[in-house]
Amino acid sequence: MCSYSNTKALLEELGFIVDVAESSKYLVNKIRYGEKYDIIFSNNIYRDGTGSECLKKLKKIKGFSIPIVVHTVTKDARNHFINEIGFDDYIEKPVTKDNLIPVLEKIFND
Repeated sequence: MCSYSNTKALLEELGFIVDVAESSKYLVNKIRYGEKYDIIFSNNIYRDGTGSECLKKLKKIKGFSIPIVVHTVTKDARNHFINEIGFDDYIEKPVTKDNLIPVLEKIFND
């Protein structure tokens, strides 16, 4: 199972409705044209750029305030992704319930 399918399945199992963006351009355009989400899980690498580039584009959209969690194979990079780049949280792949639920609790309880 590929990583987005795994994350999607876990989120759906937890009761979320999930929309998958296969490119950063697709994601940015969905937000730019009014799509609303409770949370965004962003890859670190898209076929058309990086998660960091995508985050910068999203933050330029007027009124954008959706929490964004980067999920990546990059190990032990929490400080880099949160404090240096600006993601709201960080989760290492493979995503499991054990590492997903604390992130969701943090985002939705803040």
